[in-house]
Amino acid sequence: MRWSLVASLVAAIVGCAADDRDDSSSEAELRALLGLPDHFELPAIPEFNPPTAAKIELGRRLFYERRLSANETQACADCHDQALAFADGLKTPEGSTGAQLTRNSMALANVAYNTSYTWASNGLLTLEDQIKVPLLSDNPIELGVTDGVRDQVLARFDDDPDYAALLRAAYPLEEEGATVNKIVFALASFLRTMTSGDSPYDRYVAGDRDALTEQQRIGMSLFNGERFECFHCHAGILLTTAYRDANVKDQDVHLVFFNNGLYNVDGEGSYPPNNQGLYEQTQNPDHRGL
Repeated sequence: MRWSLVASLVAAIVGCAADDRDDSSSEAELRALLGLPDHFELPAIPEFNPPTAAKIELGRRLFYERRLSANETQACADCHDQALAFADGLKTPEGSTGAQLTRNSMALANVAYNTSYTWASNGLLTLEDQIKVPLLSDNPIELGVTDGVRDQVLARFDDDPDYAALLRAAYPLEEEGATVNKIVFALASFLRTMTSGDSPYDRYVAGDRDALTEQQRIGMSLFNGERFECFHCHAGILLTTAYRDANVKDQDVHLVFFNNGLYNVDGEGSYPPNNQGLYEQTQNPDHRGL
């Protein structure tokens, strides 16, 4: 996987060569486009999908669009509510046809910084890959854009003058018409703008020493100290080891999975049958309970 550099990304955004402007102005423009808090690093963005304002706007519209589901009853936003950190607060949601899903709706706040996507999967490493799961999967059905109805769903956007214009603006150099990749890339670009960085903790990290109470500062000291050692698994600006940004190269990404001591149904740490976590993906006995 190749990830674009700041200069090349902004060159794509504004349509000029990287040497026409200095890196500091390029980075500032990209940060403004993504709406990043000052104390956040740039996220890692695949080279094949540089963000643009038009692509982000198309993705925003699609995120709330129920016509994106095969039966036109469910949008991404129905399982990813902004008021709930773009999750839904349910144990597990239902797909567009009423099928009960086996995983909860992933919270999308700051999702651009994840190292991998979907619980216990070591194969979904970009938002572009992850988005295809709820969009295209047929077992279970989520949005239900399966092979048999794909052309019908895409035609809805080609036949809508507003969406046709948004697609042309987002992909001016490509052949006209909606495609799965255009939809996926636009959604991924929009999701990368879902940053949350104005909690009292964020303000404290950014330099506001009055953002936390004295008791909270004591708690943070304990959290980051060797006595309780919370920080070994919950470090960095997002308090997780499952983090990457534009400064982390591919070879330095480590997909870390932990056995939290749940279930242990066979005395070897395993999860219940048919819900085996990372072990389902790898069949490596060392991955039971991860």
